[in-house]
Amino acid sequence: MLGNTEGITQVEEFLMKLKSLLCSDGFDINTNLEVQYSPFEDEPGFLNAQTLDDLNYTTSDVRNTLLSLTLQDYSETMFDNREFTAPRFRVFGKTIEKKEVYIKIKIRKRTNSDVFCISFHYSQYPMSYPFNV
Repeated sequence: MLGNTEGITQVEEFLMKLKSLLCSDGFDINTNLEVQYSPFEDEPGFLNAQTLDDLNYTTSDVRNTLLSLTLQDYSETMFDNREFTAPRFRVFGKTIEKKEVYIKIKIRKRTNSDVFCISFHYSQYPMSYPFNV
């Protein structure tokens, strides 16, 4: 996946749309939010399931963390290398229990799981935050 940064306006628009979806009347956490639990790659110590278990986090906790994201948490935007024309992933970082958590999400239009969180794990490398000045 190639990464790049977007402008403030694009990131703010993404966050507004994300939060609007997560708070909409018709939003069902069980069908409209997909958190990837099985790994695409074997990265011991940096797997979503391990991090969520370590934090004692549920899907509801992931939703609450997504709702708390701000412009300052933004790191980069990445193409989906499995579907190049699909919506891009946005990468954010949050410090949770004194550890940096790498969060990679996108909004997609499907019959379910409009919000797809492919990564929610401890960051393997220090992250950069272009709008955290």
